[in-house]
Amino acid sequence: MLKDHAQILNTNYCILPVFLFQVPLIIPVLVFLASVFLVFVPIITNPQIEFLFAVVFITAGFIFFIPFVFLKLRFRCTSKYDKTC
Repeated sequence: MLKDHAQILNTNYCILPVFLFQVPLIIPVLVFLASVFLVFVPIITNPQIEFLFAVVFITAGFIFFIPFVFLKLRFRCTSKYDKTC
């Protein structure tokens, strides 16, 4: 038995774990909705300027992340500076 496990570990294949149970889809949906509720209720009931700053910073992050990281867009003038090893 140990020899079989040693042979499996020496292969180049990824061994995926076997899950013993499944979760109904309604449970993650309810947890997500509860999380959204817990985030937005304090902002709606007691709005402060700090929340606006946080939203601006998060939005700016998305504005720069989507084209430059997700879509991998580059400027021609910076191509000689962004070479990786």
